[in-house]
Amino acid sequence: MPHCIVEHSGIHEIDTVMGVVNKCALNSKLFSKNGEDIKVRAVQFDKYLMADGSANFIHIVLKILAGRSSDQISQLLNNTMEALDDLQLSSITITIEVLVIDKARYLKRIIT
Repeated sequence: MPHCIVEHSGIHEIDTVMGVVNKCALNSKLFSKNGEDIKVRAVQFDKYLMADGSANFIHIVLKILAGRSSDQISQLLNNTMEALDDLQLSSITITIEVLVIDKARYLKRIIT
């Protein structure tokens, strides 16, 4: 945990965006120190409608287990958005949300 899902409209910089999301999760110190539990994946949408007329979008969903404070979550959101701002992407709408998962409603099994 976390699962970081980067939904996007087919932007060319998606690998860079995924790297930024991974780095921000790692730097937040809210997850394992070596980052082994951070999972980042991207989903491209070919069909979408942006009511505000934007040509492109990035929507990031950070699914994390419960146990972090509102301040910690806010810091994660703000740091991630600031790092994405540093990429100086243009003609794009960027949104980020954190979904907190109740530990009783999440199960993980690693099969080797």
